[in-house]
Amino acid sequence: MRLVLVFVALLLSLPLSPQARPKGYELDYYRVRLESVETDGARGGVIGNPENEQGFTTPGYRDSTIRVVFTFEPTHVDFSLTNESDSDFGIIWDEAVFVDGVSNAAEGVFHRGVKLLDRHDAQVPSVVVKGSCVSESLAVKNRVFYSRDLKRWVFENLLRDADKLTQIKILLPIETAGGRRDYLFVFSVHWENRKVRAEFDTGRWFYVSEK
Repeated sequence: MRLVLVFVALLLSLPLSPQARPKGYELDYYRVRLESVETDGARGGVIGNPENEQGFTTPGYRDSTIRVVFTFEPTHVDFSLTNESDSDFGIIWDEAVFVDGVSNAAEGVFHRGVKLLDRHDAQVPSVVVKGSCVSESLAVKNRVFYSRDLKRWVFENLLRDADKLTQIKILLPIETAGGRRDYLFVFSVHWENRKVRAEFDTGRWFYVSEK
């Protein structure tokens, strides 16, 4: 019995991996702001960086074709995209990329609804009907792995490395009635040297409001 108690005590003293931490854990907070948008053909775009009700920055952009609002989570990027044009358009997922300022490597992404086992396969473009809005999520293909210990898929953190990560870029290609339009969103990343509550769900981390 004494050996069993010692073994249990040793297990409890071991640090939990990021993927095994319980809900309510605290993670470093990175404030992400949209600094510029490079695109071919769009004119009169407006950039904004308001805070949402939870106190987190939600970078946004609007022009005559799209209106998009991003929410950066530790492991992925959620966004809502509205078609502001007079015709339907498509999001070309297979040519969308994510670039962070640490590796400076352009990495392929997959979107919401794609099975994790199929994330390296070709993705069908998403049609956004004129005047409609879609809610989407971007994750990096090579930053997802299957944990045999947890027996589940786990997403690696995109927001990490403290003050080494200072910039993120997302290339989002749109196929419009007038031809293809590539949007390159350039974000600044600032590690605030503080932690906020976060929850771990379906292999991903989500920041949680402190208000």
